[in-house]
Amino acid sequence: MAAGMNYMPGRRRRPALQTYSIQHNPDGLGDFFKYRSTPVQRNLSDAAADEEAPSGPEVQPFSFACELAHGSKQVRVSGFTSIPDLYKRIAELFRIEERNIMYCTLDTSNVDMEKLLGNQLAFNHTIYAHVRGQTKEVRFTKKAEKLGITLADNKAGRVFIKRITPGSVLDEVVRARADSVTPGDMIECINGRAFFQCRHLDVMYYLKALPIGSDIVFRLISPEKSLLPGISKRQKQSSGIFGRQTIRITATKAEIIAALNEEQTLVVKQMAEIVDEFLGIADEELAQTVFDIANTSSDREEFLQNLQKHLSAFNFPQKIALKFWWVYETYEAAVINRRKQELSPK
Repeated sequence: MAAGMNYMPGRRRRPALQTYSIQHNPDGLGDFFKYRSTPVQRNLSDAAADEEAPSGPEVQPFSFACELAHGSKQVRVSGFTSIPDLYKRIAELFRIEERNIMYCTLDTSNVDMEKLLGNQLAFNHTIYAHVRGQTKEVRFTKKAEKLGITLADNKAGRVFIKRITPGSVLDEVVRARADSVTPGDMIECINGRAFFQCRHLDVMYYLKALPIGSDIVFRLISPEKSLLPGISKRQKQSSGIFGRQTIRITATKAEIIAALNEEQTLVVKQMAEIVDEFLGIADEELAQTVFDIANTSSDREEFLQNLQKHLSAFNFPQKIALKFWWVYETYEAAVINRRKQELSPK
């Protein structure tokens, strides 16, 4: 990535990036991985050719309005089967390099970490793609076990800062030097180690392993600024997606499902808080997976077995696993009680 960047002549050359050691088990916790773009089936005119067509994920007939966050015309993006595939199609439409797309926000061109594109999309969403802008470096000391940083990744191997906790180590850095680290900055390397084709958990565990008192150097990339600074577009007001169909995008497919209702969304957030208690990061996508496992388990024992089966890499202790189930059981009991009240005679 660094080789492709245009540095100003006369500037001091930065040291070459060291490649972070890659583990080869993509299912392991903290392993590095590489997304591969999924081939898209195309309609073939004759039956013979159709029989010979390779099997692959079905492309659903949906499309979304899409713009570059710093300014562009609006286009329609469609035919994608995964998040990396979405980035590829956005890059093709705007004739930019795919690697320059940092992440996408929904219904706003602002760097709003609460509006990040996740694994679900409502049909009325507008996608704004944020691309690489200025590179910057910041040095600080790890003064406590927790840095007070929440990380996320773009599902295509790039990690960025989602949130900074007030009063934390990173917050002190920001207060001492404004804009040194801001939510939305992408992490290019830490202490000379490049973090390409990785997940946010990889970066989190690397930072967690550094001893207190260590010097840390972040090389960060900020998103491209608006072409007309000070002038913001009228942002689309989403009417919400509760109770309607939405699209869930996984690593291999995009499928139409029912959107989470408000109660289910609250349960996922509560589970994310439990994940934060265990991992030190409120991973809402992991919490969504835990909710899905609970939702398909008939009782506590089956949930514990399924949790170990599908998320064994995280090695959740029983105390944490039981907290997950208690949150889900409380939600389920409330749903059953409400249904009984609705069916009871007035």
